[in-house]
Amino acid sequence: MNATNSAAPTRARFLVLAWLCGAMALAYVSRNAIAVAESTVREDLGISKQQSGWLMSAFFLSYALCQIPTAQFGQRIGARRALPFFAAAWSVATALTAFAAGLWALIATRAAQGIAQAGLIPTCTLT
Repeated sequence: MNATNSAAPTRARFLVLAWLCGAMALAYVSRNAIAVAESTVREDLGISKQQSGWLMSAFFLSYALCQIPTAQFGQRIGARRALPFFAAAWSVATALTAFAAGLWALIATRAAQGIAQAGLIPTCTLT
């Protein structure tokens, strides 16, 4: 038995698990929070219910379509580099949502959030 196998596991794994669970909880709240404010957002932007549907679908379509490509990306570069990348991309997309002046800008930021969040779950399972 070599020295690396006989070393006792540290508590770091519990800290990592807690951070991953926290990130996933935050992602869940983030992806569903706009549904609560949908009618207010629709009124503020002066958009129709159909356009609001496109806004709501932008996240979920990009999320669903990018699950496999972002998982492959995470597997290729490793979880230690991919998770911070996805978190940074998700943070930037979320921040840009505040500056969205119209429907198409908001759709683009929601799609970017979906792409960034698509890599979280598959990459978390790599660790």
